[in-house]
Amino acid sequence: MKEIKTKKLCYLSIVQIIFAILFYAEPCSSFEVALRITDREIVESLAEVKQGQQAMNRRIDDLITNMNKRFEEMNTNFSSRFAAIDKRFEDMNANFNSRFAAIDKRFEDMNANFNSRFAAIDKRFEDMNANFNSRFEAADRRFEDMNKRFEEMNANFNNRFEEMHNTLLTLYASTMALFGGLMGYMIWDRKKSHLPLERKLNAVVEDISITKTNTSSRITNIDMELQQHLDIGNPSGPVIPRLLQALRELARTDEKLADVLRSFSLL
Repeated sequence: MKEIKTKKLCYLSIVQIIFAILFYAEPCSSFEVALRITDREIVESLAEVKQGQQAMNRRIDDLITNMNKRFEEMNTNFSSRFAAIDKRFEDMNANFNSRFAAIDKRFEDMNANFNSRFAAIDKRFEDMNANFNSRFEAADRRFEDMNKRFEEMNANFNNRFEEMHNTLLTLYASTMALFGGLMGYMIWDRKKSHLPLERKLNAVVEDISITKTNTSSRITNIDMELQQHLDIGNPSGPVIPRLLQALRELARTDEKLADVLRSFSLL
């Protein structure tokens, strides 16, 4: 706060210096060709300039006094306001300190509560771990007993399978021996049973050959007789077509014969 006050005082002093320089500026000398005037005019103009300078000095003094008064009032106002602000900041700091102290107290209580609860949770987890360890040990013992039982069962099953395998091999060998004997007996029986049948078939074949020769000779005789009776070798045609042709020629003159041929669909 003191640094802020010093900075503001420096700014005010700089402003005052600038205003003083502006109001107390001196005129510069210069050369100018002026018109010819009389001494009286010069004296009157100098008197007017002096009066104006005095009036300006009085106005500047009044302005400076007013400005100084205003700056003093501003300084006092700023000082009172900054004092009030400092008072508020001090009250806020005290309030914040009290609140932070209460918050720290609450956090300490919460930490103590959490520590007690976590200690209870750790105790429970330790008890649970001990319980789980005991249960897992019991389960391991049970699994070991089960493994022993399974090993014994596997040994018993292996022995039984070996016995069954040997029994099946014996049954298979005996079955194959019986099957071989049965097949030999069937072959021998078939050979013995086929002999009378072969003899009968041979006799039937001989009879068929004899009948075949007889039938072939009979067929040739019948063919020769048909050729003789039907006169198939005649160039005019067989007997039956020629006979039908003759009957048709005769039916032209004989109406009864024509009716008979029509009844048999021969005309």
